[in-house]
Amino acid sequence: MLLLDEPLGALDYNLRQTMMVELKKIQQDTGITFIMVTHSQQEAMSMADKVIVMSDAMVQQIGSSREIHENPRNRFVAEFIGNNNMFKGIIRSRSGSMVFIEAGEQLYYVRVPEHIRQVPVGQEAHFSVRADLMHTGDNPEMANKIIGSYVATEFLGTLETDVFEVTPGHFVHVEQHRHLSDSSYGVGERETLCFAAHSGMLLEATRRPEDVA
Repeated sequence: MLLLDEPLGALDYNLRQTMMVELKKIQQDTGITFIMVTHSQQEAMSMADKVIVMSDAMVQQIGSSREIHENPRNRFVAEFIGNNNMFKGIIRSRSGSMVFIEAGEQLYYVRVPEHIRQVPVGQEAHFSVRADLMHTGDNPEMANKIIGSYVATEFLGTLETDVFEVTPGHFVHVEQHRHLSDSSYGVGERETLCFAAHSGMLLEATRRPEDVA
């Protein structure tokens, strides 16, 4: 077993990308288990066969890169992944695998993942929506809609992320391929943001040491 403690942390981007491939090849050639500690979501998702997300010395979730990316269990994991929009509100009711969550004047309709057995109606809860599952414009097929003010656009190669402020200090990211987006916003311009009911995911509370003390 080989323990790697942030081995790529001090490298520039190009060298880091090269070393990620090289480390993966060495692990496959030798058949030795590598345990790599990293704070980089990209490194964890790109290199790991199995990801263990930890906080406060507690394991928050274990799974494949895809499982962690698509189904974060709690708020810490969802925020660590980095491309999740976070929302919170009061659970008002549950219908099967879906819940209604009230946040101010907004009412959201989101899904309950299979691992959550108890849904505390009347209590505050968090849910997440991946940036690539958000849409701009008024889409009648989407169950959830919110109005945001345009702040900025982040360009990442073939992807771009439009950032909107929906309430003071609460920013929502909408990620899409550049060739699919022909919108050009002015700062402060208002836009409707939508997401489907199954795109929102109710989250568990983050595990703390005192929870198992």
